[in-house]
Amino acid sequence: MSELNVKSVSNVVNNGVPKAAPTLESLGFASAPKTPDSTWIGQKSILCGGPKVGKSSFLAEGGESTFFMRLAPEFTNLTTYGADCKDYSDVSAWITKLYQAKNAGLFKWDTIVFDPASRILDFLANDVAEAGGVEYIGDIPHGKGWMNYKNKIKMFLHSLEDLPAHKIFVFHTCTKEMAEAVGNKTYSRDVVPLSEKTESEFTKAVDSIFHIRTGYVGTISTRSMITQGNKYIEAGTKVPSLQSTPMIQWGNDNKANYAKFRGFFQ
Repeated sequence: MSELNVKSVSNVVNNGVPKAAPTLESLGFASAPKTPDSTWIGQKSILCGGPKVGKSSFLAEGGESTFFMRLAPEFTNLTTYGADCKDYSDVSAWITKLYQAKNAGLFKWDTIVFDPASRILDFLANDVAEAGGVEYIGDIPHGKGWMNYKNKIKMFLHSLEDLPAHKIFVFHTCTKEMAEAVGNKTYSRDVVPLSEKTESEFTKAVDSIFHIRTGYVGTISTRSMITQGNKYIEAGTKVPSLQSTPMIQWGNDNKANYAKFRGFFQ
């Protein structure tokens, strides 16, 4: 069949009516762009700050809709809903149960909190060390297990992807000495204590790092949530509704603080 005849046949249907010309939409291409949004569910965040600044009590204001993976014995004076996890097998088992609840149509939480998330790293490092004879895992990868450790972190984060909740990882901060780009001067920066070589998967995976800071007005203590970092504070967010709000001032009422924070999300 000639090229002309092939073209002729392809442009008609059986009754001889010409076919409509294809469009991008008819071929499955979306006509509208995917735009960023501020939906609470589906986000992943790090909430960090110094010891005893109120990170856990703030998140506990989520009540029954917040599932706490309690990873350390420090919740005796705080009402939370969730599970105690003493090792990674406990964490993994509860993630499986959360998926079972989802599949059964029983999933009722909009937030899952891992507190303190540093214990996840301890659990995974211990598992790798026991299995592979790693001498240590730190800022300088050493031994044959460091890549296994990094992969385990990736697998843990991936295992949470399809849970319909905002996943929040709670970390203490530490002060790190940083070098100026020019010259020999250094300065201090409050950061999440994660190794750039092995544990940076956490910071790559999250949408936001929210940093709780304390200060004083005279003798009165004040707290604020930093949403956009600077030279001295590690923080930042991709949430559109927070792009023009570098800091959320907190009062003494945690319930009000939590409601203000959630008000930035859909």
